[in-house]
Amino acid sequence: YTLIQITPLVGILKCKNIKFLYVKINKSFMKKTLFEILILITLCLSLVFIWFHKGLVFASGEEGIPFYNFNNTLKLTLYLWRDNSTGYWGMGEIDRIPYYILLSIPYNLGLPVFILQAVHFFIIMATGTLSFYFLLKITLEDEFKKRKILRGFQYVSLIGAIFYLLNPFSMSQIWGRSLYMQFFPFALFPLFLAVYILGLKQKNFIYGCLGIISSFLFAAAFGNIGYA
Repeated sequence: YTLIQITPLVGILKCKNIKFLYVKINKSFMKKTLFEILILITLCLSLVFIWFHKGLVFASGEEGIPFYNFNNTLKLTLYLWRDNSTGYWGMGEIDRIPYYILLSIPYNLGLPVFILQAVHFFIIMATGTLSFYFLLKITLEDEFKKRKILRGFQYVSLIGAIFYLLNPFSMSQIWGRSLYMQFFPFALFPLFLAVYILGLKQKNFIYGCLGIISSFLFAAAFGNIGYA
């Protein structure tokens, strides 16, 4: 009779211990993830600060100075016909309209031009880098956990995200050339892939909606696929 009473009690204690261990692991995992996200955001902010701390506007040979007079840039982007020289037609930038309209709000509120461009660079960098971080976390890390080979690979998402931001191709062809048609694929492609995979795993249509919204805001990623 005593054994019958004790056995359920031991079972309850075991369940409580497992639950406590699970909560403890979850908290540890969240702390690690938040710390890694903080590292990536700090890295993006540091790069933006280095480039814009003197209050100068960033310009390139092919893109010109689109942030010098942002309302004029938006006005030119809204039309297919360009009122330059004798005039010419161009469809290369019309897909930037949703993103430019979003940036025009703080510009019209009086935000300095160089800060607006710094915000633009930070949005692109942070979106692409953090999206790639989560893309690796929900693919490679999950696979390593299933196969129980996570030892030595627990920082693969962080290292992969830093490499995505600072690899030789990104530094020379994306940030070095400063073509906006390359900025947007850098941000959108890992974001869309991460949202797509999460949608398939969770079977939740909300992720599909997020994919549509992100594709709309970063529609310029589809402007010239050859540069993606």
